[in-house]
Amino acid sequence: MTNIHLAINETHTVQLPGRGTAGYVWSAAVDDPQVARVVSLGTAASDSTPASPSPGFSSSRDELFQIVTLATGQTAIRFTQSRPFEKNKPPLATSEFLAIVGQSA
Repeated sequence: MTNIHLAINETHTVQLPGRGTAGYVWSAAVDDPQVARVVSLGTAASDSTPASPSPGFSSSRDELFQIVTLATGQTAIRFTQSRPFEKNKPPLATSEFLAIVGQSA
């Protein structure tokens, strides 16, 4: 788990590796939604995408999320990457953060 220290009303952008071409998407769960929330920002070009892809090249775009802090406290934020149609399978990947929110300056 990665700790991130933020002030109230501060944001932190998270970029997670995409596998959209294989049907995988990231979703977020926040333990305490009174402390922070997560907003999907869509996709961004992956650093691994060649500038001039060859014919037939298929690349997934990384997914971007923004953690928005709302109040003092701390909350765990879990991102899981899975296929929405595979309900009984464990996620392909996970990424966890602990948002520690202090008073704004």
